[in-house]
This record gives sequence, structure tokens and C-alpha cells, in this order.
Amino acid sequence: MEWLIPLHHSVPPLGEWRDDLVDESNVRDLMESAPWEILAAKIDPLTFRGRGWFRRMMQLYAFYEDEHLQAYWDFAHAFPVSIAKRRASRYLDAFYTDRKQRRPRAGARGKSFLQEVLIGLLRGYCDLDLLLDPFFLHFPRPGEVGAWYPGIEDGADPADLLEALAISDGNHYRDVPEDHPALGIA
Repeated sequence: MEWLIPLHHSVPPLGEWRDDLVDESNVRDLMESAPWEILAAKIDPLTFRGRGWFRRMMQLYAFYEDEHLQAYWDFAHAFPVSIAKRRASRYLDAFYTDRKQRRPRAGARGKSFLQEVLIGLLRGYCDLDLLLDPFFLHFPRPGEVGAWYPGIEDGADPADLLEALAISDGNHYRDVPEDHPALGIA
């Protein structure tokens, strides 16, 4: 999955990223900009057509994805919020708590979609490769991705979290679907 979500193997020392950007004002501005909305852009399926069982599966997935876009975005863009900062700001504490709760809720709701995929597998409509299609967003497995460290990119000196996001963003190729690696497979 590294081609979709870059791996961070260890926590970088504090001086190598911009912890000062993680303050109430910057986090508020970032959240008010709703950066997860870029994920709402759909990519046409590559390995199937929206007919019959696949149409139903696409409808279920679209409903699920629309409901949980922020959870997908959060997981690929979770930046550290220190205990000291959470204690100093009710907003940052609530932000941190809400972010931690979104993934389990999304995972629980995703089971109904996966049950539909299982039906398709059992009936021979598809195989597990279906889930690798660019049509689907991917939650990294736990431990597969580290946090987002704003300003860690070489030469990056962002003024705020929005600028840091513009420098480093990995949006599952929803903003540039023509660059999705799956499209390069002949």
C-alpha cells in the first residue's frame, strides 16, 4: 500500500517537523476548509462495470464512502497533538478525541459493504482483487502508516497547516486520477 499511502517508519525528532503549526487556530482553519472533500471525487472503476450486482455494490460503497470521507482523510493525515496541547485547549482535546473515534465508526459501518463483497465472492461475480480497483479508497491497516508530520518535507517551511497540507498531500489520487498507479498496468 506504500504506493497509495507513504510509510513513516519512525517518529522523527521534534526539530525535523513543525510542531508549532499544531495549534488551535491552525487546526480550526484546516478543519473548516474540509480538506477531505477532495476524496469525494470519484474514479471510474477499471476492473468492472456498474451493471447488475456491481451496480448495487457501487451504490452501497458510494453511500458508505460519502458518510466516512473525513475518517479516510483523518487516517492518512493524523498529526500528533501533544498531551500538553490537548490540556491547554478544549478544542484540540475534542478534535483529538473525535478523530480517534471516526475510524472505528467507519470500520463498523464498512462491514455491511464487505458483506456484499463476500456475497459477490461466493457467487463468483468477483475475486478479492476487486478491492484493489482505483474506485475504492483504502484504509491502511493498523501499523501500516504513521502520522503526518507537517513541514517534514525537504525544504518545506509552511506558514500554516493548510500550506503544509498542500506540500505533502496524498489524496488517494482523487485529485489527479490519471496518475493512479493502477492505470499504468497494461
